[in-house]
Amino acid sequence: MRGLGMADRLRGAGLVVEEQPGWQTRGSALFAPKAVMWHHTASAMGKNLPSLNIVTNGRPDLAGPLCHVLTGRDNCNVVIAAGRANHAGAGRWNGSSVGNTAYWGIEVENVGTVAEPWRPDQLQNVAEVTAALISYNPELVADCCMHKEWAPSRKIDMHTISGNEMRARVMQLCIGTPTPPTPVNDYRKDAPMFMISEGLGLFLLVNGNVCQFATPQEFNKARESAPTIPTVVLPIPQAKALIG
Repeated sequence: MRGLGMADRLRGAGLVVEEQPGWQTRGSALFAPKAVMWHHTASAMGKNLPSLNIVTNGRPDLAGPLCHVLTGRDNCNVVIAAGRANHAGAGRWNGSSVGNTAYWGIEVENVGTVAEPWRPDQLQNVAEVTAALISYNPELVADCCMHKEWAPSRKIDMHTISGNEMRARVMQLCIGTPTPPTPVNDYRKDAPMFMISEGLGLFLLVNGNVCQFATPQEFNKARESAPTIPTVVLPIPQAKALIG
């Protein structure tokens, strides 16, 4: 199966990994993953891995496995299946309409509403799992998606977080991050580059010229039209120095 190296790959990324017994032979062998799809479990609050049995064995209406990696509320990552899992359903993203055979599915334990906001450490953990699964290949980041992007008429996961934000986190891991302190002039040599700075805004850098986007929608549209341009997340001090 294509996913047999998952556990070692995640451990090699420094992640906390648990292995659900039998994961190596769980799921159909018809599995050729190229990207990752992100889900939330819509589980009740208060427990760490309440969905473990369901994602492993399925539901009355849907046979398991239902994902490849289940991420707990404590950021442990349980490897569920090496083969094809029933997690995507009908949908389409970035020219692909083949979900279950072409996507790793990550399920993240969360109630599925604003009652349980996403913690930054959770999102970073999911990004690190994703980057490890796609072997840190930046060309594959644009193919990764939220379930709500794959099937917008019927899905909302992952709630209140955009696919673009998650892809930016994964891209940052794939292309590497600047090692602080980094002179501002080093950034100005990079052209072009999308930039995100929490609290300051969204920008495009081209040969030292900074263009600020008025709305997140404009920023997202620009990035979607140019998926090969890298995106970096800058700390506020560096961003302030850059936009001057």
